Amino acid sequence: MKRIMKTLMLVVAASLLAVACTSNSTSSEAESNIVEEENTNGLPKEYLGNYHGVQPGYNMKNQYGDDVIINGQAIKIPAIDHKFLVKEGNIISLQQTSLDDNSRYYYEGSYSINGETDTEYTIECNVSDSNGASNPSFTLVIQKETKSGKCTSEDQPDFDLEKIK
Repeated sequence: MKRIMKTLMLVVAASLLAVACTSNSTSSEAESNIVEEENTNGLPKEYLGNYHGVQPGYNMKNQYGDDVIINGQAIKIPAIDHKFLVKEGNIISLQQTSLDDNSRYYYEGSYSINGETDTEYTIECNVSDSNGASNPSFTLVIQKETKSGKCTSEDQPDFDLEKIK
């Protein structure tokens, strides 16, 4: 009788173990499918990589569209070199280099595809610096055929982008 009970308990334990292992592998498969789905929500792989453009210098404008003047002088914003790194999983990085003094600023964030036509993708990019003090946003319009495009941002001049890697 004891032998039958031990055998029965071993069978039950083995069954529970098999069920637990099966459910873990199923949940792991489900989790990996979710990760794959998240990664495919971004741009196709051929559009991932580095995009480069130079925003021309401009005079800062006030809410009325007039130049901001301090002590009789317009506030001049120097030309800025932009390098966007578009990655899998809707991740984007930005390096801005002032062409006035070569100072660099780095941003990390995410992007989302806001529009797609037969010829282009429109993506919204929201980035922030490491301490969260600066949170610029950009709209990139990337031409499918040439992988070049245009960058726009509120209250700043538009500029052209070219895929470099």
